[in-house]
Amino acid sequence: MIDADYVQSHVSAAWRIMATAKGDALARMDISADGFWLSFWSILIAMPPMLLSWVAAAPDFAAADDSYSSVVLRLGFADLVSWILPLAGLAMVSSLIGMRQRFAPYVIATNWGSAILVWLAVPPALVRLASPAEQDPSGLLSLIVFVLSLVLGWRITHGAIGRDPMYSTAIFIGMTVASILALVALHALLGLPGQP
Repeated sequence: MIDADYVQSHVSAAWRIMATAKGDALARMDISADGFWLSFWSILIAMPPMLLSWVAAAPDFAAADDSYSSVVLRLGFADLVSWILPLAGLAMVSSLIGMRQRFAPYVIATNWGSAILVWLAVPPALVRLASPAEQDPSGLLSLIVFVLSLVLGWRITHGAIGRDPMYSTAIFIGMTVASILALVALHALLGLPGQP
C-alpha cells in the first residue's frame, strides 16, 4: 500500500513533466522495480472519474436487454484492459525499438500522468449526466478535453523518453493507436454496440 505523500509526489512530478515536456521531474519519482509496479496504483487514483465516465456513457452502449450495471462493468473492464495491454505489448518490443532503458521511466511517468488526464474528463461527464437523455451538450467540451489530453500525453511521453521529438511522436502515436484498437476490439468482444 502506498501513502498519500507518495501519490502526491508522483502526480506532481507527472504534471511537471507534462508542463515542461522535459524529464527533469523524473528525479522526484521512484524509478526502481518497486516504483514500476507501484505506478499501477494510479489506476486506483483514476477510478472515480473513470467510473463517472462509464456511468455517463452506459446509455449509449446499452442494448434493449442489457442491465445498466452490466454495461458499466463491461465498459470498466474494457478501459482497464486497454490501459494495461498496450504497455505489455510495448514491453515485448522495447528492446527491438531501442527503448529498453527508458521503458520503466516511461511507464511510471505515463501511468501517473494518465491519472491526471482521466480527471480532466470529469467536466464533460458531469455535463452529460446532468443533461436530458435526448440531448448531449458536452460534445465541444469533450473535444477540447480530448485535444488537451493528446497534447499533454505527447509531452509526458517526450519528457519520459528523453529522445528526439520524432521518436517520441512515433511512440506516442503507436501507443495511442494500440489503446484505441484494444478498446474497439474489447467493446466488440464484450457486446458493447455503441461507439467508444
